[in-house]
Amino acid sequence: METRIQQLWQRGLGHFQEGNLVAAQACFEGILARDPQRAPAFFRLALIYFQRGELTHAAALAEQALALGQEKLDILALLARICLAAGRVAMAREYAHRAALLPRDSAGALDALGVVFSQLGEHARALEMFDSAIALAAPSAELYFDRAMAQAAAGAHEAFELDLEACLGLDPDHAKSHFHLARQRRRGLSPGHADFLRKRLRQLPARSAENEIVSLALFHELDGLGRHAEAWNVLEGALATRSAFLPHESMPWESLRALQTEPLTAPTVARGPIFVVGLPRSGVAVLAGLLERHPDVRSHGSAPVFQRRLNAELSRSLGRPSFWPLSATALGEVDFEALGRDYMTQVGADDDAPILEAAPMNAMLLGAIARALPRARFLHLTRDLADNALSLLALPRAEAGLRNNDIDRLAEDVAGYDDLMLHWQEVLPGRIMDVQYESLVQKPEMVLRVACVFLGLRFQSSMVAHDLHERRVGRALPYADQLASWPAGQAGGPGLIAIG
Repeated sequence: METRIQQLWQRGLGHFQEGNLVAAQACFEGILARDPQRAPAFFRLALIYFQRGELTHAAALAEQALALGQEKLDILALLARICLAAGRVAMAREYAHRAALLPRDSAGALDALGVVFSQLGEHARALEMFDSAIALAAPSAELYFDRAMAQAAAGAHEAFELDLEACLGLDPDHAKSHFHLARQRRRGLSPGHADFLRKRLRQLPARSAENEIVSLALFHELDGLGRHAEAWNVLEGALATRSAFLPHESMPWESLRALQTEPLTAPTVARGPIFVVGLPRSGVAVLAGLLERHPDVRSHGSAPVFQRRLNAELSRSLGRPSFWPLSATALGEVDFEALGRDYMTQVGADDDAPILEAAPMNAMLLGAIARALPRARFLHLTRDLADNALSLLALPRAEAGLRNNDIDRLAEDVAGYDDLMLHWQEVLPGRIMDVQYESLVQKPEMVLRVACVFLGLRFQSSMVAHDLHERRVGRALPYADQLASWPAGQAGGPGLIAIG
């Protein structure tokens, strides 16, 4: 029997590495049919269900693997990943910290832990995990890339660039590294890099995801060099490539508004959960990073926890694991009071704790969040529409259904978004504060003082930072002719700060 189990094990590993999850699952289930106590088979099945997004089943299998043997780094790292993907932040943190105490004998598990800690906002611990993985493993482009992303999240911009360069030294064709390096480079642009990217583009299939990413890298490189006409031509090619992958349907704006149609009374107590929202690339991460400096504010990182807990609730009540496409009928089945209690449990906080969640497209769900969390308040980032449009078009993919493959379609989506935000202002009086990105980066102390009053916090001078991407203000001006059809002005309406 043992020989047959070993055959199934090797065959299952082969299928898993080839991406044939159905065949791999059959092999590992065959092992458990012969030996129900075989922990590695439970672990591999948990990985398969995790890749499919079946998080409840994945967690049960991983916990079974853990119960059958000693604590192992790879099992605890997987459980941390599963819990974070499900929005179970406190449990993800617990598993990750337990794993960090074990012998560091698996570069893959350490890499996964680094990603988890980074998403939880524990940047020093994340970099520690990546350092251990790099020291343990043979040189790996992916390890350097993952550490680079953690460096960026920690604000270590020079280290971020150095890790991307190390990644490209190991894999000169690593498309995502080229993109991020061209977009964020602070140590000087190189015409030679643009030439390399042009050559690489000629080698790639015209309608491929990698072609799109390399095209966007070339756009950012040429834009930084001031070669704007060339840059726009490259961007148009990237948009044409992206059109092959993106849907053309608009977001269900009417259904979103139906989440809350009657005004909700503003909370009498100011302190409570803080949600920072806005269009992608509007400055949500910048404001969140400043708020995180406040000693009373606790962030659970970059994970969109409310969305994930809403998904879990919909999966339980409707058997559907996602709120997209959203409908008022589906959300009518949700117990929002229970959802709010669950959310606070998962983030490990009391109702009056200023726990911070920064997820741009939570803006779609303000009605649901307000019903579930009566003390929640919302900071809504707005940005010059042309600057925001260019940033959205220069992203590799759409976010939360925004159609960033075409200027006109994106303009329609942003108009729908603005109408939705006006609706939220009407039905959530006193709970939404609009903050202009340009004011934030140019006068951070003034904006933060007003925001602290709104949130019931005492302003702390430690919150202020001065390296706030001012170079991105007005970046669309060289493309005024190409963006002539784009609406002018500020998303969210005029004014420095507006409190709805």
